[in-house]
Amino acid sequence: MSDWDGFAVTPSDVLDAGDTAVARGHYSGKCKENGRDVRAQFAHIFSFRDGKIVKFQQCTDTAQFARAVAE
Repeated sequence: MSDWDGFAVTPSDVLDAGDTAVARGHYSGKCKENGRDVRAQFAHIFSFRDGKIVKFQQCTDTAQFARAVAE
C-alpha cells in the first residue's frame, strides 16, 4: 500500500451463505505517483471449514487500478 495515499477497504455488506461469506464494498485511494483517484468495487469470497478460513478469493475492477497508475 506504499504506492497509495489514503488507501481504504470499505465493506458495504456481508452475505452469509453457510460455509461461504461474501463481502461487498469499495477500494479507494489516491496514487502517490500522479495523484489519480481510484474507487473500485470489490467482492471478497471466504470459504470456511471448522470455523477457519480455508479459501479466499477477491474480485475487483483491475482496469481502474491500471488507469490510475498509468503514466
